[in-house]
Amino acid sequence: MSTSTAAVEVQQSIGDEQSQKVIKPKHERDSNYYFQDDPMAIFLVEGRLFKVHRHYLLEGSEVFRNLFASPKEEGVEPDGTSDERPITLPGVTAKEFEALLDYFYAQPHQWEGSKNEKRLENYLDLLSVSHRFIFENAFRYTLKKIKPMAILIPAIQRFQLGEKYNLREWLLSAYESLLNRPAPLSAEEAEALGIARVVRYMGAREMMHNERMSVKVAELERERKLNDPNLALPAPAPRGAFSFAPAKVVSLSIPIPPVSETKKLVEKFFF
Repeated sequence: MSTSTAAVEVQQSIGDEQSQKVIKPKHERDSNYYFQDDPMAIFLVEGRLFKVHRHYLLEGSEVFRNLFASPKEEGVEPDGTSDERPITLPGVTAKEFEALLDYFYAQPHQWEGSKNEKRLENYLDLLSVSHRFIFENAFRYTLKKIKPMAILIPAIQRFQLGEKYNLREWLLSAYESLLNRPAPLSAEEAEALGIARVVRYMGAREMMHNERMSVKVAELERERKLNDPNLALPAPAPRGAFSFAPAKVVSLSIPIPPVSETKKLVEKFFF
């Protein structure tokens, strides 16, 4: 081996060692917040452009993972890389997309200072967009936040949301509210329920009315007999008295039909 060849090999060896020293990280990389490759993506929603990090979309939704993983056409600028070629999101409102971004970037703490109605509106927007793009964590988070405010949602809207998102608890709550209130169904509510559910609603409402009426009549009859001066009530037994013979008692029992709880009626008629 010539002297020049040996020198070249030594230099290469030194260069490799130095290269390894440069590549080896000096500090540990955080497992959650060290983004290796997090380019921005541009979206068009209701005529408005949004430029956001792809990381949160990739992390939370299989829909977006598939979207960004789709093959790129050679020689053509990929969608989402410029204002001229944004990724369009049809069927989504700007408010819904904003709610999703608030969830990612702020964990919507700023909503907490708003009135209940405004907070509920924001959470319903988040519920819609997280369901559409299958952000499971965001969807569960939103349901938990909405639960204390669900009573503010009109019964028929609760029904529609329960149908859309397959939420049995919301459907039960909506039917109970419709059955318990004094007012009958409006034309809009009947249309939303559909003819089959309206028929079930009428059957449940009639049964509930009849049972409550029976109970009221029985209570009034019992009260009348208790207040009747001609009715002989049984005398109390002497203290310490003991007998195997049953005392003669005038029966005041009146059969009272049990009242079906509204929830049981809903289960019977709608599920």
